[in-house]
Amino acid sequence: MNNRTTTIIALLTSITGIAMLAFFLPYDAEKKMTAITGTVVDIEHKEKFDIIKIMPTKPITVLSFEKTNTHIEENTTIYGRLQDYNGKIELVASRMT
Repeated sequence: MNNRTTTIIALLTSITGIAMLAFFLPYDAEKKMTAITGTVVDIEHKEKFDIIKIMPTKPITVLSFEKTNTHIEENTTIYGRLQDYNGKIELVASRMT
């Protein structure tokens, strides 16, 4: 086998392996960052976190581990990661504007 054939086989094997990894690795939508803009409809202040209800079209629960300075009926944009909690989707906030 000459050097060119070995290089082509190695290149094809690498490309096939990368394609298989991309295809078979699970896509986790819960880890994807997202942003939601809406009106704050309720805030619950806990000792270590705040629970905020925001209504873009229907209410969604937002969990913030930092104390917030938002008020009810204030329009805000919240950035964070979506997750499933007890069968309901909630947003774990990383930043609020």
